[in-house]
Amino acid sequence: MEANIKSLVQACQINDIPYQFIDNHQNYMIIADKHHFHHNRTPFNNQSMAQVCKDKKHQYELLKNKVNMPKTMDFLDYNVKKKYQTYVTYKCLDDIIEQIENNFSYPLVIKKNKGALGIHVFLCQNQDEARVAINTVFDKSLPEYDYVVLAQEFIKTKKEIRVVFYDGKARLSYERYFGDVKFGARYWEGLNGKTIPLLDQTIINKATEVFRQAVTLPGLSYVGLDIIIDENDNFFLIELNSGPKFNNYIFNHGDNAVVAMYSEILKDYLKDECFEYVD
Repeated sequence: MEANIKSLVQACQINDIPYQFIDNHQNYMIIADKHHFHHNRTPFNNQSMAQVCKDKKHQYELLKNKVNMPKTMDFLDYNVKKKYQTYVTYKCLDDIIEQIENNFSYPLVIKKNKGALGIHVFLCQNQDEARVAINTVFDKSLPEYDYVVLAQEFIKTKKEIRVVFYDGKARLSYERYFGDVKFGARYWEGLNGKTIPLLDQTIINKATEVFRQAVTLPGLSYVGLDIIIDENDNFFLIELNSGPKFNNYIFNHGDNAVVAMYSEILKDYLKDECFEYVD
């Protein structure tokens, strides 16, 4: 059983909400006879918005004129199949590099479009490193291959946080602490990398205010916002996550805060339903 599912079960038990498991590993459950929770996927969002949250390119195109985000450009693999060549704008690596260097300065971030857990996210200090990063993302022999690569402005980071929202309200917040690592795409792998509960209500309130248009998108009720606060205290939205997990947080701090979050969300989500608790 996944850590987030364990927390969800406890929230159901606290609130006498009936639930049942579908699979032997107990990572697929139905709550109140009709609400399906599958690993880190919930019934809180519609299908199209959940898909947008897997696509960083589309997130940027949707929100770049509404909230503060690092400048980002996308590039399609120029070696895609013939039927997709009509979508290719830049025909070779040199063309991509030229566009990147016309629009960004080093250092910059190169990363795959559809990715999680910091896989294939590179901080590039120069052209050689950018070339290696792009070739890595476009390497079809790797299971992490992506046909879209992103170039993104590098933001000098004072603090990186995640704020989880439900129905436009912040429900759980924590800092991703890098320790001695200068670039924390996979912060938990660093010697001192970990999550830290974020209790500063001023920061939480500002994130809620600054990113109001992101957390109130129709069809997106439940979302984790990955946010960078720069050295001048400007807030930048990095990406949306419609299926946040809390493994590192629970490992470091226990599950009380996550259980409380799920309990609060379930009470709001099920407030108009009547059901009888079944052991």
